[in-house]
Amino acid sequence: MPDTIPIDEDHAEFMTRGVSICVASCSPARVPSVARAVGIRVSPDRRRVTVLVSATQAATLLADVDATRRIAVTCVEPSSHRAMQLKGGDAARGSVQEDDLAMLTAHATRFVAEVQPLGFEPDLIARIITCPPDDVVAIDFTVDAVFVQTPGPRAGELLRARA
Repeated sequence: MPDTIPIDEDHAEFMTRGVSICVASCSPARVPSVARAVGIRVSPDRRRVTVLVSATQAATLLADVDATRRIAVTCVEPSSHRAMQLKGGDAARGSVQEDDLAMLTAHATRFVAEVQPLGFEPDLIARIITCPPDDVVAIDFTVDAVFVQTPGPRAGELLRARA
């Protein structure tokens, strides 16, 4: 286990406050797959992350994660374009926890509040980022690296946790 925690408290708060969350992987032949996450959970020690996706919408992504265990998760705040990307090499399906279902509703509410001032119809956004509870699948992974993805001169730079 690394000596440093790749996600500091500010990063964890940012990831869970209603950002757009995209999850990517690739097949063994390196064909990319991507899906929108419907929620995200950060472990108390901030070393592991769980993303929640729709099994129906993320079928190819889930097959790729099963095959390669590779994952990249990008979190973007639409109003500011602040963005970060997490990468992991040990991704695997995990358990959806009881608290996750409440978190899904909270995430959707926060995301709608984030994008509504930008002119997006709340009902449309809510439909895009929600799925039935019995369709939710968890993907757990250890965070190996975090990158700045906010447009500008630091984009792509390794993001280091602040003490």
